[in-house]
Amino acid sequence: MTNAIDFDRAFAFQRWVLETSSTRTVDLPWGTAFFHDEYPLKYDANLALLDRPLGTSSVAAVDDVMEDLYAGFRHREIEVRSDEDASRLAMGLAERGYAVEFLVVMAHRRAPDREPAADQVEEVDVATVRDLHMEITRRESWGKEPGIAEIMVAHRDALVASVTIDQRCGTTRSRDELFHLLVDEFHRRRILRIGTTVVRQLGEAGI
Repeated sequence: MTNAIDFDRAFAFQRWVLETSSTRTVDLPWGTAFFHDEYPLKYDANLALLDRPLGTSSVAAVDDVMEDLYAGFRHREIEVRSDEDASRLAMGLAERGYAVEFLVVMAHRRAPDREPAADQVEEVDVATVRDLHMEITRRESWGKEPGIAEIMVAHRDALVASVTIDQRCGTTRSRDELFHLLVDEFHRRRILRIGTTVVRQLGEAGI
C-alpha cells in the first residue's frame, strides 16, 4: 500500500477495533499494549501496537517491557508501524526468539466486474454459522488443541458485540452489518498485517 492516506486509514481502523474490543490497555512510550483478558490465547487480541517513534530505545528495552506486561501469556506479539523502527527491532527480536513477518495491507480500488449473485446465497446471523466456524477452525493446524475452536467463536461474538456502537461517528450499526465487516477484517488480518509483526511463542501455540 503506497498511498499514505490509505495506510493511515487502515492502521486507524485496526487501532479502533483493538481499542473498542480490548478489556484493558497500557500506554507505552512507543504505542499501546492491548489485552483481552477473557481470551489470553488470542494473538490478535493481546499485542503491543507500536505507532510512535522508538527514539533511542533499545531492543532489550522493548523486550523487557513485553516480558513484564505479558507475563503469564503464552505468546508475545508486537506490530510496528514504521519500516525504519521495524528494521531496527526485527533482527534483535529474532535473536530473542521472535518470528518476524513483513506483511502488507492492499487497498482494493477496482470496480466489480459483475453484479453479486445475491440469489445464490442466504444471509444468516452470527449464531447460525457458529458450528461451521468451529468446524473450520478445528481443521486448521493451529485449531486442533482442545478449546481453541470455542475460544475463536466466543471471541468473534465478543468482538462483534463490543463494536456495535461505532464510537467514531456516533452511529449504531446492526450486529449483522458489523459481522460482515469484522469477519472480513478478522480473516484478512490472519494473513495481511500492517507494517511488521514479530511474535514470540511460549509453550503451545496460540491463535
